[in-house]
Amino acid sequence: MLCLNIYLYINHIIKQYGGACHDSEVESRYESFQDKSTEVSIGLNFGKAAFNSNLPADLRWRGLIVDFKFSGKYILVVGGGTEGYLKVLRLLDDRPKIQVVSRDFADEMVELEKMKKVELVKAEIKDAKAFIRNLMPKPDVVIAVTDDQKLNRELVVEAKSLGCLVYAVDDPEVSDFTFPALARIGEVKVAISTGGKSPAMAGILRRRVERMITEEDLLQIRLQHYVRAILKKKVPDQRVRKMIVYKILENERISKLLKEKKFDEALEEAVKIVEEHQESYRLA
Repeated sequence: MLCLNIYLYINHIIKQYGGACHDSEVESRYESFQDKSTEVSIGLNFGKAAFNSNLPADLRWRGLIVDFKFSGKYILVVGGGTEGYLKVLRLLDDRPKIQVVSRDFADEMVELEKMKKVELVKAEIKDAKAFIRNLMPKPDVVIAVTDDQKLNRELVVEAKSLGCLVYAVDDPEVSDFTFPALARIGEVKVAISTGGKSPAMAGILRRRVERMITEEDLLQIRLQHYVRAILKKKVPDQRVRKMIVYKILENERISKLLKEKKFDEALEEAVKIVEEHQESYRLA
């Protein structure tokens, strides 16, 4: 099981560009993460993290990228075309209950039903308010992806009034969340969002990020996973753990070994650093 403290690594990268992360609340939240995921989830969010950086003011992101866990949730998707299919694919990993309502369904959506991934309901919605009000049980999430923007908005506005989390395609003003471009590199997921302003540009940035993250980065993340498990057992002080993590991140010999794909040797070096600082901690 793998769920890493990515905050420290992103902080390390930001520092290379003259910035700094000073948000102790964010640090403590990431530090308290439990190993509940099989993938690393990174939100590239330059909000508070870039507050004291040298990034231009207009590049300081003010949104929040989160990784929802929809396991066990009831998700209603209105629209069975290609757009609906692509959105459903993004939801399947958590195995929620997904019901898709539409007049017609793309062949790919029909295949998902055959695989028992979704439930398809053929229907034409003429009254958005009545349709949402008559849903039993009430869905946790409503996603409207029909080719009728007016209908999409009516559906999500009504669903939102009932407390549902909502998304309407190409309508960020009424949506509670967006579907960011998602780069997958090994066990890493990098979400890139333009806040709905330019999905095309988000896709371009996603491809740039995929080229930017190296094999060394992936091995460093794997190394941090092992190191943090050791630190939690041996070093009770979070501030000391953080200091040791940075020592390892900035260690040139470890970086060289990871570039050469000598992971076991790099891990041995990292463990030595932990043991050295653990002894210093005891003496202090």
